[in-house]
Amino acid sequence: MDLMIFDGRFRNEHPGRYVISEPLCWRRLTLTPSHLACVVTDEVVCRLARLHGSKLLHVAVDGARLLGPSSVSTLAYNSPQLQGFTATACQGISLASIRFLCKSCPNLEILRVAGCGSEVG
Repeated sequence: MDLMIFDGRFRNEHPGRYVISEPLCWRRLTLTPSHLACVVTDEVVCRLARLHGSKLLHVAVDGARLLGPSSVSTLAYNSPQLQGFTATACQGISLASIRFLCKSCPNLEILRVAGCGSEVG
């Protein structure tokens, strides 16, 4: 799958390979079904967090059903300046990883989480 980045957003252009181009500004990353369907995985999010996490301010992964807690934890480790995180209908993301994100990102002002993880309650 080729992932092309345009203004901080990804588009699935050619399944089979990864192509990541450097955007002008890595402040907002949106990985939602309207952009990528169900191809958002822990591998993709973890790699992006490691490569560009220091620049990220807002991340949205709404509907990314394949994500697990490692993607959120990797974001927390690599994006301490994160100001906003949105995750809805991501059943694999755990409450523990959301708590870790909150502790690791002191600038987090916007947190929207719904329908994630079996631990939520």
